[in-house]
Amino acid sequence: MSFAVKSLLLASSGLLWCPPPALSAESSTAGLRVLILTGQNNHNWQETTPKLKSILAAGGRFTVDVTEHPEQADAALLAKYDVLVSDWNTWGKTPATDWP
Repeated sequence: MSFAVKSLLLASSGLLWCPPPALSAESSTAGLRVLILTGQNNHNWQETTPKLKSILAAGGRFTVDVTEHPEQADAALLAKYDVLVSDWNTWGKTPATDWP
């Protein structure tokens, strides 16, 4: 199981801090790859997701991608990332729980 999968954060709008993985020469020059899971939340994710992306990307340490369809994320997609950030939940919404 990849580091990214093990690092899946289930808390809304939070980062899981853990020691960084050992970086190869390739990943240390490119930064850590982050995937923000979003598209549904009990708060205005349309505003918070771009802000999270901006904060993470500003320091140059992270390369940040966003998916508004985390239910379409499979193991192959998640394996490309070092960190997952969840800005997604089902509170007060019709749950989309059929994630792979």
